[in-house]
Amino acid sequence: MEKQQRSNTLLILGIIGAIISLPNLLCASACAAVVGTANGNLGAGIFIMGLIPVAAGFISAFYGKSKPKYCGIGMLIAAVTTFIFLVMTGFTGILSWAALIIFVIAAILAFTQEKE
Repeated sequence: MEKQQRSNTLLILGIIGAIISLPNLLCASACAAVVGTANGNLGAGIFIMGLIPVAAGFISAFYGKSKPKYCGIGMLIAAVTTFIFLVMTGFTGILSWAALIIFVIAAILAFTQEKE
């Protein structure tokens, strides 16, 4: 019986989603730093929180072929944190929408991928 070959779709979607999330991370942390100057290090906290979707999307992309369940969980974490940033920016960030859609599609593909 032949082993079924899995596609590189999850790898590509995860890397693209992580790259698209980078400008969103910089914009949200800069806006938080300007707004929260009286509150201390709000910009640094938002920046660290913004690294979650970038890291989760990038790292879980490499698990797409070997462990698609872990890849799907990572993509869901990236999608949820991207949605939090989308809410914080008032649903106006076009890159947030793009990253959210990419992460959700990747998570759906990871969970529906056929087992070997």
